[in-house]
Amino acid sequence: MVYSIRYFPDGIDIYFENVGGKMLDAVLVNMKLHGRIAVCGMISQYNLDKTEGVRNLFCLIAKRICMEG
Repeated sequence: MVYSIRYFPDGIDIYFENVGGKMLDAVLVNMKLHGRIAVCGMISQYNLDKTEGVRNLFCLIAKRICMEG
């Protein structure tokens, strides 16, 4: 999310999640307070023998993000 500061200087308001993994981790850190995430899939996890964990889930609490599937 190198470009997030340039394009979203106040943070990301809403994100449509269909990738997961490292992409979701990067988005969570750059979300705006009270941001919203709509989840429809996590394609990066589908064909792995061992799925990757999401490391920045605490951002959901700290930034009061709503994440729904």
